Amino acid sequence: MSTIETLDETVAALATAVLLLSAASAAAVLHLRFRSFRSRRRNRLLGLNSLWPVRLLLVLFASLWALAELFRLPLLRHLLRLPLPLRHDPTPLCVAHVFAAHALAEPCFFATVLFLLRASNQAKSSTPAAFAAALATAIPFLTLHALFLYLPVDLLGPPSFAYRVRPSAEPRCTYPLFGAVLLAALGAVYVPLFVSACWGAVSVVINKRLRVRLYALAAAVVAALCVQVATLALSALWDPGKVTSEGLKLAAFVAVSCCAAAGEVILVIQPVLEALAIVDPDPAGTEGEDDVTGIDAAGFGEG
Repeated sequence: MSTIETLDETVAALATAVLLLSAASAAAVLHLRFRSFRSRRRNRLLGLNSLWPVRLLLVLFASLWALAELFRLPLLRHLLRLPLPLRHDPTPLCVAHVFAAHALAEPCFFATVLFLLRASNQAKSSTPAAFAAALATAIPFLTLHALFLYLPVDLLGPPSFAYRVRPSAEPRCTYPLFGAVLLAALGAVYVPLFVSACWGAVSVVINKRLRVRLYALAAAVVAALCVQVATLALSALWDPGKVTSEGLKLAAFVAVSCCAAAGEVILVIQPVLEALAIVDPDPAGTEGEDDVTGIDAAGFGEG
C-alpha cells in the first residue's frame, strides 16, 4: 500500500468517526426530547431543551462537513462503483467537495457554534434566528466560490478542481488557493467574535468544569482555523497526488475533525447527558430540582 493510499484511508477513517459521533449526538438530542414529554418536570426540561433544533443543526453541518471530505477521495469512487465518466473526470465531485465543505458546512457550523455561545448570555433565543445566521454566513462564501468557478478570472490560480499527476494516474481533487484566502478572511472576522462570546460566557460561569469546557472549545476552534488555513494554503504549492500535498490536506482535516468533535461533545452531548440526569431525580430528595437551574438555554451545565 502506498503512502498516498494510507493518507486517503486515514481521512476516510476520520470522516467516518465524525459521522458516527454526529449520529450519536443527534440520537442523544432526540432521546432527551422524547424523555422530556414523559418527565414530571416536563415544562422545565422542555424550556431547557428549547434549542434542540439548533443542536441538531450543528450536528447536521458537522456531518455534511465530514461527508463532503469523502467526495474528493479516489477511494470513494472505487468503493461506490461510480460511472466511468466520474472516475476519469471527478471534477463534479471535487466541486461538490469545495462547495459543500468550505462554502456551506464550515461557515454554517461556526455560525451555529457562535449562536449557541451567545444564547448562553441571553434570556431568550429564537431558533429561526440560528437558521438565519447560518444562512447569512454561508451566502457570501457560496457566491464567491460560484464566481470563482464560473467567471473566466485567473485570480489566485485557475479554477481547476481536478488534476492528474501523470496521464496514467488516478485524477485527484485540488484545493484552489482562492478557497484558502476565503477561509483566512472567515478566520479574521470570526475569531474575534468567537473569543468575545467565549469570554462573555466564561464571565457568567462559576463552575470550574464548565469553564474548562469553554476554554477547550475556544482552543479547538481557533487552532482548527489557523491550522486549516495554513495547511491548505501550503498544499497549493505542490501538485495533488504528492505526499506533501496530501499530507497537508490530512493535517487540515485532522484539525477540523477535532474542532467538530469538540463542538458536538461540549455543545450537544455533554449538556444532554446532564439534562438526562435530572429527568429521573433521586426520589429521596430534591437535589435534581436544584440541578436544573445549572443548565441554561444554550445547553451548558453547571453541575
